Amino acid sequence: CCINKRDNVELSEAINSMIEWYSKSSVCITYLHDVDGFPYRDGSPTTNAEFRASKWFTRGWTLQELIAPAAVLFANKTWHIIGSKVTLARPLASITDIGVEFLINPGAFTTASVFRRFFWARKRQTTRVEDRAYSLLGIFGVNMPTIYGEGEKAFMRLQEEILKVSSDQTLFAWGLTRQFALFKSAPGLLAPDPTVFEAYRPSTGRSPPTCPEPLPIEELPRAVEAFAVALDRSRGSGSITPRLASDLSVSVTSVISTQHKRN
Repeated sequence: CCINKRDNVELSEAINSMIEWYSKSSVCITYLHDVDGFPYRDGSPTTNAEFRASKWFTRGWTLQELIAPAAVLFANKTWHIIGSKVTLARPLASITDIGVEFLINPGAFTTASVFRRFFWARKRQTTRVEDRAYSLLGIFGVNMPTIYGEGEKAFMRLQEEILKVSSDQTLFAWGLTRQFALFKSAPGLLAPDPTVFEAYRPSTGRSPPTCPEPLPIEELPRAVEAFAVALDRSRGSGSITPRLASDLSVSVTSVISTQHKRN
């Protein structure tokens, strides 16, 4: 994209519009400067490994470039087309942890849970810390001003914007696979960054990771109450009484329900 990064207004507008550009494109051509040959076509293990190790799969901004367009063509370092996201769907799913159904069906990513979409982004890197949040705006269907210099606050603001448009409580399921270790120092219910959205992986390692899925809104109070009690037990404080856990569940559910009704 040709964006004048010196113009803050143009930059913010472009970042908030990027997902729409990709979604409306006829085809998106992805150039892989570090891939030679024709992976998954010439039968070369070396070429296949190059494709899997491409830096393109580690960048924060390329996630929406992969899942938003209806058609994506991949070109190697000599600009020869090596395949599309449909023909390469299975290796792409293995590399990115994005299910095949979300890769081959245009717009399907919007039906994925909040947790799952953060899970896709958890290992991706950006030069600016704020871009870890800004690069995900379109993936969650939200808009917000870009304020470079705000640091980690950008990711907090992103989650607050998601709360305004979604009742999906998997937003709060981060860190669960680390046995609540992160919650001991967490300042609140919102995640500190995308890296804490780890999925459950079977011990065999053969099955794909399992991401939490949303519960019906009417089941949320009981789920939050159980979560609060489990968290308290993991800390060993014994400070959360059944009454306090119940109050917490009512408060959280009220916030989500109110935001959801407003939108």
